[in-house]
Amino acid sequence: MKKTDKYHLSQDDTFLIETASPLHDIGKISIPNEILNKPGKLTEEEKRIMQDHAVIGAKMLENLLFYKNEPLVKYAREICHYHHERYDGKDYPDGLVGDA
Repeated sequence: MKKTDKYHLSQDDTFLIETASPLHDIGKISIPNEILNKPGKLTEEEKRIMQDHAVIGAKMLENLLFYKNEPLVKYAREICHYHHERYDGKDYPDGLVGDA
């Protein structure tokens, strides 16, 4: 909020984002421990499995029976899904470019 007015976030929005952010990797609970805790480099297949955590986490929150329409959960779902996206489009899960 101090650096740009581009996103028009209220203090309530920033509080919700700050509160929801720790859930960004919740989808990792579905990743096998052998991959999650593997020392060293992952194989290409293991990388793909690891990358699935972003979509899995978002789907977990989307499928909640209660509270899924609460602003906090909506922010958490977005954060889970998009936290690995990069501005240049070279990351996952959607490979979004720029402001997309």
